Amino acid sequence: MTLPTMLNLMIIDDNQLYAEQLVSILEENYYKKVNLGFLDAKDELIKLLRQPWDVLVMGKAYDLVLPQVVAILKEQKIDLPVIAIMSDNRHQFDMGRPLDAKEQQQLAIVAEGDNTDNALPLYAYWGAVDALPKNRLIEMALRVKQQHQQLQVRNHLSALRQILSDAEQRANVLIKNSKSAVAYIEQGLHIYANDPYLEMFGYHSMEELIGMPVVDLIASNNIKDFKQFLKDYERGSRNNVEFKFESIKNDGSTFNAKLQIASATYEGQPCQQIIIQHNQDNNAELAKKLAEIERIDPLTQIANRRGFEDALFNVRETIIEQRQTGSLLYIRLDNIGKINSSLGIQGVDGTVLAMTEFLKQKMLTLVGADCIDKGYLSRFSDATFMLIIPNISQDELSKWAEQLLEATADNMIEIGDRTVKTTISIGATMLNSSSPDVANLIDRVMQASNVVRKNTNNEGNAFHLYDPTSFANSDDALLLEALQQALEQNKFELLYQPIYDVDQDTSNFFEVFLHLPLADGSMMSPDKFADVAERHQLLHKIDRLLLIRACKALKQYHQDDPNARLLVHLSHKSLVDDSLPAFVQQLLQAVGSQRSDVLTIQFNEAILPDYITTAVKQAENLTALGCQVGIYNFGTVVDAMEMLTLIKPKMVRLDRSYVKDLGNSDNVNTIKSLISQINSHDCEALMAFIEDPASMSAAWTVGARYLQGNYLQEPSPEMIIHTESA
Repeated sequence: MTLPTMLNLMIIDDNQLYAEQLVSILEENYYKKVNLGFLDAKDELIKLLRQPWDVLVMGKAYDLVLPQVVAILKEQKIDLPVIAIMSDNRHQFDMGRPLDAKEQQQLAIVAEGDNTDNALPLYAYWGAVDALPKNRLIEMALRVKQQHQQLQVRNHLSALRQILSDAEQRANVLIKNSKSAVAYIEQGLHIYANDPYLEMFGYHSMEELIGMPVVDLIASNNIKDFKQFLKDYERGSRNNVEFKFESIKNDGSTFNAKLQIASATYEGQPCQQIIIQHNQDNNAELAKKLAEIERIDPLTQIANRRGFEDALFNVRETIIEQRQTGSLLYIRLDNIGKINSSLGIQGVDGTVLAMTEFLKQKMLTLVGADCIDKGYLSRFSDATFMLIIPNISQDELSKWAEQLLEATADNMIEIGDRTVKTTISIGATMLNSSSPDVANLIDRVMQASNVVRKNTNNEGNAFHLYDPTSFANSDDALLLEALQQALEQNKFELLYQPIYDVDQDTSNFFEVFLHLPLADGSMMSPDKFADVAERHQLLHKIDRLLLIRACKALKQYHQDDPNARLLVHLSHKSLVDDSLPAFVQQLLQAVGSQRSDVLTIQFNEAILPDYITTAVKQAENLTALGCQVGIYNFGTVVDAMEMLTLIKPKMVRLDRSYVKDLGNSDNVNTIKSLISQINSHDCEALMAFIEDPASMSAAWTVGARYLQGNYLQEPSPEMIIHTESA
């Protein structure tokens, strides 16, 4: 039988020998490793409760008794099963004080053999789940294992309930905003309907429809068949989930309809979801309208990605056929993550709508009145747009793009009573008679946008035109040779930068940075060579080398400070690598630390949405080994908080954009709010890029546990802590 990987066990007692004996039995029979927290004083308990624990065994302590410990857990809202150690084989405990009147009464009830619900043993009366004498060690180990398993089941059920609740919430939002007629029914009665459903049947509000039998909307000649259809579905038959019938509106008029049914939940209760459509088979006009709708973004009412790709295909064909020139622009809103943190999803939607109107006016002036209908302006994804500009030269494009950057930066966007400003990053490519297919054109402008991101340290507000010569094979070959040589001869250089832990007042937490030394003495960062390394399957090898060398250096440093920790960021290749957990386990064993947080592996937030299922599994596997998982560049995607819910990282490093302009109180409040949300997910925030005294002063006030930056201490080739930085 495969043993559970780890148990986090807290023991409160004045007898450390008892704790060691219990741990020995647990590791011999039930667990591969037991992480023991042993204490006998209240102040130690408060500190240790910051860490995750599975079971608490409560015995005799200097200034703690069982009711106090349970009260602290309740106050901290911590689900931690408590097993009490009895002082003999009855119901007594060493309380360090006489029992009060209520406790004596409870003890008397039990002693008299009362079998009512009032006859709780004292340990249950105080809030413990079980109690055993000290001499029954083997039974105590078994009870610990059972309570751990029950805690895992509770945590799993809680996570599943949250997932179900989130799914229902998302479904309800989609249904509310859907253009399809959707309703929920329970036992054949309406309990909810969206606006298109009400409009379809001529009702003005949900109050008119709620509680009405769905058969009231069905013509009498179809009611019998519908009741049988509904009965078959409720019995579990899924052979037919579609019913065609004649439907009756509120005014008595009828129309041919088609009903589709599916199981659903509404406000946590099971029900059925029905979708009703006009039954107009082979209606060419309807099909045409549906095709148009599928190519329109519902928020902005301009072309979506599908509509854009059709438009780009047509423009490309015309340019090739008539030997013209044109351009394609990829426009990304730079600070959308920060806007989301400050104003929420409504602020994001308001900003996107305002930018849509802004870009419309610019395109109408440049291209003409029909450019919107032709799909030349489209919403490519959440916070990105695509622009197609026919008949423009390279010089004209560069000049127009610079003007667009300036105009966007000066544009004031009103969201309710708040004013928002944003900048954009523009990646572009020219269109001509030798242009590649649509997929490659999209890839080119996204590569150009990535160049903007790299050249501006993610700050944006810049324009880059894709230059095919900058990706020539000869340049790639030279860089590839340098990468291979660095791997073979161990030439990569590692730099270590301390992170200050505000809670612990220590700086022995080091982030590791890898660089490629070049012949001129300069250093190339990973974002400059990642594309070539990925194309030639080297990213995985570079990640492994980074982990090995960093852990080796940490083990050496542990001779001076056994509590030192590492923060290492890996590429998306390691995120999807099934063998990473086993490799990390070997490294942790080699390091030999007793800390459960000695190593934190972090991944870039920007890549997580593309690998979310794999990322969740990888995070679970690494966490189970005692390796913490983190996220860097956090707060740059719209659904950043969903990443915390799914990945469950122990720490996140805020994106550089949050450290800009900390003299602005609105920016400071935005960071405070974001960190508060992060902490609510049992996660700590790292505020990096602190480069000056003003940033440091503001950083103290926002609630981040970890602080880092060149103002505190610059990275160095060795793990060194300057005393003045702490």
